[in-house]
Amino acid sequence: MLGGDWHAARITLTVALPATSAWHAGARWFRCDLSETGSIDNTRPVNRTGSLRSAMIGDSPLLPNNSDLPYRAGSIFYPVAAGVAGG
Repeated sequence: MLGGDWHAARITLTVALPATSAWHAGARWFRCDLSETGSIDNTRPVNRTGSLRSAMIGDSPLLPNNSDLPYRAGSIFYPVAAGVAGG
């Protein structure tokens, strides 16, 4: 449990599947990996020494500054111009 929506944080989800040859040979498995990223815009994982369990509870450094990023569409955050509703 992260304690919040991973879409809104500096976290990326990667799904690993068997190689094509292994799939054809009958391998049916998958692996889901959650990784901390350097920024919302850069999905490259960074080195982390601790667990992501409960990492989004409270004042989490994984969450962007919500005053700068008031709404999101898909995986892209759109800042709103000061004093202009909806951008």
